[in-house]
Amino acid sequence: MALALALLSLLMMTALLLPLLSMSSSEVQIAANLTAAAQARQCAEAGLEYALSEMNVPGGAPFLSSTIDVNGNVVCSFVVTPATVSPTEVALTSTSTLATVRPGSSTASQNFVLDLSTGRWSAKAGTFRGR
Repeated sequence: MALALALLSLLMMTALLLPLLSMSSSEVQIAANLTAAAQARQCAEAGLEYALSEMNVPGGAPFLSSTIDVNGNVVCSFVVTPATVSPTEVALTSTSTLATVRPGSSTASQNFVLDLSTGRWSAKAGTFRGR
């Protein structure tokens, strides 16, 4: 009798744990997708920062395709495209693509304004958009 009760409880526990196993494998997939999305967005934002730094260097090339690598391994690439708003304001859009096994891409854009007194570009407040 005790053996039958033990087997029955073991069978019930197994039936309850099987759905949890399938949920745990999907949680790993969800976490990996969120990580890829975050990395792609950070790469797109890095493209904006790179373009801003290049715009403030005489002879800089802010609108070239660039890659980010860590210890010689390419992590992602980004392309920055400009759109002129006015002679002292430019809207930049950075599009990134991950170079990892898990694909991912993102876009970030922001307007930058030229300070005529210093000749330096800076981010215009309230214009950042990321997706």
